[in-house]
Amino acid sequence: MWINKFVDFHKVLLSHIIDNVMDYKCFLKLFSANSVEINSRINELENGNALLHGDFHPANIIVNTTGELILIDMMNICKGPVEYDIARTYFLLENNKKLQSEYLERMGYHLAEITPYLKVISLIRENEKKIVKAELDI
Repeated sequence: MWINKFVDFHKVLLSHIIDNVMDYKCFLKLFSANSVEINSRINELENGNALLHGDFHPANIIVNTTGELILIDMMNICKGPVEYDIARTYFLLENNKKLQSEYLERMGYHLAEITPYLKVISLIRENEKKIVKAELDI
C-alpha cells in the first residue's frame, strides 16, 4: 500500500539528527513579514534537531525503476521537531482529507499534537505564496 511506503519514508527521514542546517524557526520567520504576532507564535514552538524536509508531500517523491522512493525538492531542508514536518505535510495534504487523516494516524500523531504548528503554518502560508509568486514573476 502506497500510504505505508510514504509514511515509512517520512519516518526514516525524521529519524536523522542534524545540526548544520537552518533552524525551522528561522525558516518560518523568512515568511512572517516581520509580524510581531507571527514571530511570537514561532518563538513559542518547540526546538529540535531532526532533519526536516519542509515540503514533504506525494509530488516531491518519485519512484525509480526498482521501486525505491526518491525525495526531491530539497529547498526547504531545515532542523527542528518532527511535529513541524508532520504538521507541514498534514497541511499540504489538505485537498485530500482521507489521505490527510490516514497520514496523521499512521505517523502515530493526533491533531492536537500538531495544532500549534498548523496555526503558524496557516498564518505564514499566504506570505509564502506571495514571495514565491514574486520570484517567479521576475
